[in-house]
Amino acid sequence: MSNKVLQYVIDKIDAAKIETDIKGFPYFSVEEVFPSDYYDKLVDVHQSIEGSNFKSLSKFYKNRFILDLNCGENNNQQKNNFKSLKSEEASFLKEFQDLFLTDNRLRDAFFRKYGDYIIYPFKDSIIPQCRLQRDLKGYKIGPHRDNLDKLFSVMFYTPTVKMTN
Repeated sequence: MSNKVLQYVIDKIDAAKIETDIKGFPYFSVEEVFPSDYYDKLVDVHQSIEGSNFKSLSKFYKNRFILDLNCGENNNQQKNNFKSLKSEEASFLKEFQDLFLTDNRLRDAFFRKYGDYIIYPFKDSIIPQCRLQRDLKGYKIGPHRDNLDKLFSVMFYTPTVKMTN
């Protein structure tokens, strides 16, 4: 199943249209980027993780909490081993980590997609950063330039709380 999920995501990326209406910031959006059963599981896992496993992003972002999945911002940590999570959560996130962060096929899909916009000959030196985030009411962030060492920002939005009718 893992390879089918990854290929599904890559096919969605390949099919997406690059938008260039913001000068210097080519981007694209993909709806339903994951197969529905995988997305449902991702949402269930994200919602089930105890809040104490998330840490505040910084003193400047009091309404944003994060759980690093790979090596953290600025690559100053080791890959998360998920010891503090329940076994089902840890198992799913370990598979996510292996599939989307350790395996280079997703990274390569982004390089293909942005081939006309980015020339970067050192792609094998890239270390992906990935985290789950919980943004609380009142959190906001506007468009901004990011770290100079960041090539891509990829965001997958999911509901982080269970909604009732």
